[in-house]
Amino acid sequence: MATPRWIAPRCASPPAKTGWLPALARSRSTSGPKRPSNWRLPGCTLWRWRRVSMAKPSRRCNPCRKSSLTVGRPFGSGRRQCWKPAAGLASWRIWSSSATVTARRSRLAATLHSLLISRSTLDRSRESAAQRTRAWRPTQQARDRRAGTRCRTWAIEYYPGGQAMESEQPNVTQDAAPPPPTEPLVLQDWTPLMQSLDWQLGLMAYQLRGAQAFTTQEVPNLVNQGGLAAYRAAEVLFAHCLELDQAGTLEAEIHFQELAMGLGLHAVQLLDRFSLLCQQYGRDYYDRLTFWATDGTPKVLADARDRGLFSRHQGHVVLALCDIAAPATAQRIDTGEIVDLTGRLRAVVMTYALSILPAHTLRRVTRQGQAGPEVSWGLLVARTMLQHPDDLPAFTSASAEKIVELAHHEDLRQKAPLVPLYPLIDLELALGGVDLSQVELGDEVQRCADAIAVAAGLQPPLDPAVGDLLQDVWVLHSGGALRALEQVLGLNLRSDGLVLYRDYGPATAERANSNHVYQHYGPSTGTGINHFLLDRWLQRPQTEGGAGAQVTQPMAEGEASIKTRMVARAALPQTRAAFELHFDIRAFDGLETAIANARILVNNRDPKALDAYRAALQVERDNWSLLHEAGEVALRNLGLQDIGRMFLQECLRINPWYCASAWATLGDLLWTLGDIENARDAYTKCIAANPEHPRGYLAKGALLLEQSQWADAVELAGQALARDLEGYSREQALDLHTKALARWDEQRQRSAALRAQRVAGTLR
Repeated sequence: MATPRWIAPRCASPPAKTGWLPALARSRSTSGPKRPSNWRLPGCTLWRWRRVSMAKPSRRCNPCRKSSLTVGRPFGSGRRQCWKPAAGLASWRIWSSSATVTARRSRLAATLHSLLISRSTLDRSRESAAQRTRAWRPTQQARDRRAGTRCRTWAIEYYPGGQAMESEQPNVTQDAAPPPPTEPLVLQDWTPLMQSLDWQLGLMAYQLRGAQAFTTQEVPNLVNQGGLAAYRAAEVLFAHCLELDQAGTLEAEIHFQELAMGLGLHAVQLLDRFSLLCQQYGRDYYDRLTFWATDGTPKVLADARDRGLFSRHQGHVVLALCDIAAPATAQRIDTGEIVDLTGRLRAVVMTYALSILPAHTLRRVTRQGQAGPEVSWGLLVARTMLQHPDDLPAFTSASAEKIVELAHHEDLRQKAPLVPLYPLIDLELALGGVDLSQVELGDEVQRCADAIAVAAGLQPPLDPAVGDLLQDVWVLHSGGALRALEQVLGLNLRSDGLVLYRDYGPATAERANSNHVYQHYGPSTGTGINHFLLDRWLQRPQTEGGAGAQVTQPMAEGEASIKTRMVARAALPQTRAAFELHFDIRAFDGLETAIANARILVNNRDPKALDAYRAALQVERDNWSLLHEAGEVALRNLGLQDIGRMFLQECLRINPWYCASAWATLGDLLWTLGDIENARDAYTKCIAANPEHPRGYLAKGALLLEQSQWADAVELAGQALARDLEGYSREQALDLHTKALARWDEQRQRSAALRAQRVAGTLR
């Protein structure tokens, strides 16, 4: 077979520090559904993409000349997982330690049926699961790794020239030949990536998980929920109200809105600082304020209501259901009333909100033709596959046929049982030929591609021959974000209102000119937004199809991973100056540097570490996550109980709802001091803050064991085992269960003997 032609391959050699894993992508016409020929660009073959975890390469293994990647925790860790392409002239073979994941699931299922299970049984379960592995061959190191290990290993081999060579994988047990592999099942045929089943299930995960998607750090959120961004947003909003008040144009009733509030801590902390500023400067803006805390997920709003998240701002906050894609109306969850927000809002705030909206990835390839340059566009399309159907029993009781039936159901709600299957769901991606006139906002995509080509300095070769590549431009088309901003600016905001949003994504032409695919955060999905495209559209006059607004960027932003923007159609010079001051990236870097210095001192066991944390808290005094960290250091590293307790209590004053580890540490301290009742209450609040983490169950169970409440201790040990998906606390939970069960058996035997004596009576 002739070597396939490629679209300007970018990876011809092994990458150094990125998660890109290039592989030879051959056209396969003998298996699987036929791929429409019109979905390929001229001279293009199908791309094979694999999901990998981002990690840095570790040392090479000299005997076999193989390089390995040490990958962080695969489930519930919040580590970003990306879809990466196989686009190069070399072949890579990947063996993943997915067997350890399968074994972990198998052990968990066994634990739920019998809380006491021998180690030999666990080992046999692990080995049998390893034998079931098909296309993914685990290394011996990963397969034999104990349950408490914090990482898994991917072994990668590189073969020049794209030849699929067979070589021996060292330390791989070959005790028995594995059974024949189970063929993957097609859940959804080729469709645009952002309309794929996998993307839909990722969005549905927010609906099912609610706040738990954030408390478990499946969706990273501390960067926005820790307080740093919220307090600076409050400073900008206060400066905005002050500027309009001095001009005599501030309305009597002030309305702010946060779209897609998520956990809600950002909104709470914004209100905390805004009310404090009003008190300090003698202004009544907070008294006149109505804050619309909105989200498109009913469970998120219900969690915020049930936890009393906005209790200290009662009378100023309205919890409402609002779709970020259609934000003109909101439905209050207390009365069910649908409220028209058109023209009422002074400010709209969004953090990590635009990244959950659809965005398509397109590629423009310009080649030299007979009559001149020929331009073709490709759209990224996906086919959703169910890998390893024989592993379904570890995740669901539904059959493979039922899973396929649910995947084809027209009602999205009927697909909810598929969300927990995300470890088994994989994508095949390809570039499909597309007419740009059929793409929504296609003219904006064309403008963006032209701007990228000019800004990146993409020059065609001199005197090109027919077929030569003249230009290759990728465009992340953030159409969903563009439409949302268009509606907020045109409908929701007052004429002199403003929008504050923070999100990740490319902001320069060089970064924008890359193939962007969405990320998985646990089962949830999200994609960065194209700041490069949005900045230009927002500033373009309305007569030319733009938003006609002014965009203010923080000073010295550079290549910061998260970008912040202030957008308004009015001039607002004082407000923009406040934004540039408070969101200067150097202020964020100053706090990060102070925290990094403190952690270095902690690692070196330097007693000055606490002073370093105090210096960091002077930069941001109300950062609850930093207060928690300082309290842990004071207690566990320095043994300063009073200071540690003060830090922890201040942390829990700011955030008593979602800082489970702070409650657990406070409970440990109170137990040490002999305050049993308050310690038990702290452990109960730890469980309430994060019901899916085993630490609270273990700590409370150990306390109840000491208090001779053995039945409750046995139950809590079982709860800890059932929630310890990573296996970090299994030994501790089994030990607690064994001790509590033994004491409980003694109590039951003693009680039976006493009952027998009581029934028989005693002669005098």
